[in-house]
Amino acid sequence: MDRDLRSIGTSIIALVPHSYLRDILAKSAALAHAFWRETLIHTAIYREWIENLGSREALPRLAHLLCEIAARLELVGLLDNGRFHVPFTQQDIADACGLSTVHVNRTIQELRRRKLIEWNGHAVDLLQRDRLELLAEFRPSYLMR
Repeated sequence: MDRDLRSIGTSIIALVPHSYLRDILAKSAALAHAFWRETLIHTAIYREWIENLGSREALPRLAHLLCEIAARLELVGLLDNGRFHVPFTQQDIADACGLSTVHVNRTIQELRRRKLIEWNGHAVDLLQRDRLELLAEFRPSYLMR
């Protein structure tokens, strides 16, 4: 694989042979449509992250990551009044954003100073989500195609 798969909780993983998948998709237009839609969403996310890493400064880049996490959690009912749990270290965030951990720490401090977020341990509160989204140039539509 060209990527890692990590779980933040107990998980069961099953391997499904491509031949089985091709057969079942040929028999179910609805399932084929669902897989195609998922592919389009992943492509949109990929394009958004190319732009994020290639053209945004650290502050909007990190803001974008927080907005995307919040939007994804909101879609599945796990955003609690603008608050969510982040099981990542600053090193994980630095790796995702193409920044150093020192830069991530300074950027988090700046977001706090602007009163856009509170970040205590692994809990993040989006205090002014609309302003954070504006800073990040975040448009959640790419997650819901």
